[in-house]
This record gives sequence, C-alpha cells and structure tokens, in this order.
Amino acid sequence: HVVNALKLCGYPTWAINKATKPGSAQGSNTVQSQPSTRTNRGAVVLPYAKGTSEALRRIFNKYGIKTCFKPTRTLRKLLVGPKDKTPKESRCGVVYHITCQGQTSKGPCRETYIGETERALKTRFLEHQRPSSVNSEVSQHLHIESPGHSISLDIR
Repeated sequence: HVVNALKLCGYPTWAINKATKPGSAQGSNTVQSQPSTRTNRGAVVLPYAKGTSEALRRIFNKYGIKTCFKPTRTLRKLLVGPKDKTPKESRCGVVYHITCQGQTSKGPCRETYIGETERALKTRFLEHQRPSSVNSEVSQHLHIESPGHSISLDIR
C-alpha cells in the first residue's frame, strides 16, 4: 500500500526501492555508518519534482545540507475537495457593471452603472428592472428617462 501511494505521489522507483529495502530503517544495527567529515548545516524541505529534486539533493549534499522532499499530491488533496461553488448570480457582496442595451437616435445607448450589493446579485438585478424602484438609477433610466431600453444580467 505504501509503495503504491509513493508511486502516485511521483516518487522515482529507485527512491522507493532504497527506502523499502531491508536494513534501511533508521536505528538498524546491520549497517555501520561512518562518521561524517562534513558538518551538518541544517536541512531543507522542498516539494518533490521528478528530475529536479534529485539534482538539488546532490547539490545540497555537497554543502552538508540534508534534503527532504514532501509530495505535492497527497491523499488528503486527492480525497478532500472544497464544497460546491456558489453560482455567480447567487453570490452576495459583489461589485457589478450594468450596460444599457437600448438604442438612441445617435446609435447604441452608452449609459452604464457600477454598483455593489450585499444581497444576492440576481435579487439586486431584478430590483433594478422593477419600475417601482424609485431609489435605483438604473430603474429611473429604464422606465422614466429612456422607456424601451433594456438591460440583461451578463455574468462572467
């Protein structure tokens, strides 16, 4: 099971074989370690990247720096995902831009409105379309100043 997990995380076969061979466990009495002539200058932990990580380990080892790698693809990242995203028209606290799609005698209407709402975007948009919304500049434009003009909710 561990070998399969290491392969899924992108570890090279030689590293898996080296780590799982008998006698490679720490504290094992079967392998005599020779005293190191290099001084230990600390350790560095890097994300594992096939091909690059091995070269970095050799460079760091020349300077007595221990190198450890952590996988970028963990079981947690594969199994646990964020919850479903909220649809854009249902989001609250958004800044929005409305462009009038009506026509004037000089061509397309160039009126725009930028707003911010704490309510759901679709709710606020429907308020702008209502003729009874006296506080909405968009509603005044659509129903009083330029009857026949329209807007649409274009969410990107």
